[in-house]
Amino acid sequence: MSLENIANIINRENELIEFLEERIIKEKVQFTRINTYTALYKLGREKYLKNLLSMFNSKKYENRHSVVESLHEIFDDSNKNEIITALLEHKKVETAGSVIYRINDIIEEIFLIDLKEKSDEKGIDEKDFCRLKEISVEGSCNNRGLAARVLVNSNLKEGEKILQRLAHDNDLFVRMEACDSLCNGKSLKTYKLLKNIGEKDTSGLVRGYAIASLGDVAIEINQQHDLIEFLKCRLLNEKVEFARIYIFSVLYSLGIEEYLANLLSMLNSKRYQNRQTVVENLSEIVNDSNKEVIRTTLIEHKKIETKCSVISEINEVLEQIERDWDE
Repeated sequence: MSLENIANIINRENELIEFLEERIIKEKVQFTRINTYTALYKLGREKYLKNLLSMFNSKKYENRHSVVESLHEIFDDSNKNEIITALLEHKKVETAGSVIYRINDIIEEIFLIDLKEKSDEKGIDEKDFCRLKEISVEGSCNNRGLAARVLVNSNLKEGEKILQRLAHDNDLFVRMEACDSLCNGKSLKTYKLLKNIGEKDTSGLVRGYAIASLGDVAIEINQQHDLIEFLKCRLLNEKVEFARIYIFSVLYSLGIEEYLANLLSMLNSKRYQNRQTVVENLSEIVNDSNKEVIRTTLIEHKKIETKCSVISEINEVLEQIERDWDE
């Protein structure tokens, strides 16, 4: 945890700001000055962004790399344009390959974040799609994963093909994102691909996301009966709780009501991440016929739940039930 985060938690931000502003007067080491400027900016002293950008003039490429990392850490909607402009200008004179690579990586990340927001409303135009396709091949693992996330909004067959390729990526995060975005797949090829991943991927997380998307794709191409048989067989061999949660959820969504009890039983998982996943799945399947058993179970579990994130998810589902079915 960073010093500024600790100061925020214990309400000592002003004291820390005063300390850092005194330190910056005496500090001679550029690396430390870069981190100090970054901390002061994060504490609300926006004027220190210019000081941070001035450190691009450092003779040591390691320091210039640190400036780039700091800019990545602090960029948001309010400073995005200024930071992008500064990165592009510095790239023109930068000589270190590692710094140039990181600048390109961050600019691609910002492009993908903006594209995701835009595509949620308007889809993806041809120009942006071409750039996204290039990033999906040559980008960092983080950006390949972001590209997969954006493609959930693509109705193009080419977009589905990119996701099919990314579902075989070497990186776990990329495969997870690709499988998740294939929920809108409309082809038998995607269905068979997700079945194969749901059975054979080395990661239980990836298998879980593949199975979640399988439920949607099976309905789209009328393969519900085949998927039910496949998932029942998977239960005999699947040991990872995260994947089992999605198997129970999809089977219930496909009309096999007995699996609701199995899904609810996973609230007993020792891993809070799994308990949170159960609650998230319950929010997707709750309806008029199961609302009472879900509500009762969640109220009882809330009494013994220790993780705030899980309790927050439970509260949201309870509010959803009250809002949508108790009016």
